[in-house]
Amino acid sequence: MQMQQEDELAENPADQGTAGAFLHWTSAFFPGLEFTTRSPHTHYYRHHVHDPLEITWVMSGTAHVAYRDRHWDLACGSGFLVAPREPHAGGARHGLPISFVTLHLPAELLPSIAACRGLDLARLPVVATRAAVRPLLDTLADRMQQATSAGEQIEALADMLAGYLVSDTGTTLMPAPDEAGHPAVHQIRRMLDDAYEQEVPVAELADAVHLHERYLISLFKTATGIPPHQYLIARRLERARRMMDRHQSLCTVAAATGFTDQSHLTRHFKRTFGITPGAYQRDMGD
Repeated sequence: MQMQQEDELAENPADQGTAGAFLHWTSAFFPGLEFTTRSPHTHYYRHHVHDPLEITWVMSGTAHVAYRDRHWDLACGSGFLVAPREPHAGGARHGLPISFVTLHLPAELLPSIAACRGLDLARLPVVATRAAVRPLLDTLADRMQQATSAGEQIEALADMLAGYLVSDTGTTLMPAPDEAGHPAVHQIRRMLDDAYEQEVPVAELADAVHLHERYLISLFKTATGIPPHQYLIARRLERARRMMDRHQSLCTVAAATGFTDQSHLTRHFKRTFGITPGAYQRDMGD
């Protein structure tokens, strides 16, 4: 899994420069269950979304994260959990280098993980920050690397998630937004998730939920932290990233995810993730 190498990266930022690179480990049992490591860099990630649940551990420096109208600074050793498809931003603060390890946990595995340790998925927070949870990562990394079956990996993940959620060190928990009171937000998100490869004018979204355009934008931004168009771009970038993980050509990726062309994809991808799609594919292939 290269956790030893990741530690070395975290301890030697001067050797890595500020551009940084990814290291990557993928489960042999579950597609999409993976660790990615970003070596010290100074990028701040604009609002983006991920299909899996993610937990990110800060390995060096101090990271800044944002969700809706909340902001946190996370010291080395801290963790940040964000639920699937929840827009969030974060990265280096004041241009000072950071490094981190992120666990991508596919949403479809959550029921099995919850059943393994009796976790209540209905109470799973949409965002949770924790201080001093680095040991959970180290233990999980060892167990995932040594696991000889899918069941062993599920057990390791369940123990880690349970430990993360009960930790009371520097806790911040945010429950899922109450979309029941705002059915328009739920409907618009579903529309954008289903039609990410298409241009969907705000007027069309407003008509679908029978709301004024400006009110819809304000309602959506309050619930998610970003307006509908930015959410659409974030969904496209996540789908594009997943296609790039499967080593599909950038022309194919751009055409399949609603970008005008490869340069359009590259511009948005680099603006959000601080690296070009081509460099991302090369780093993830290492």
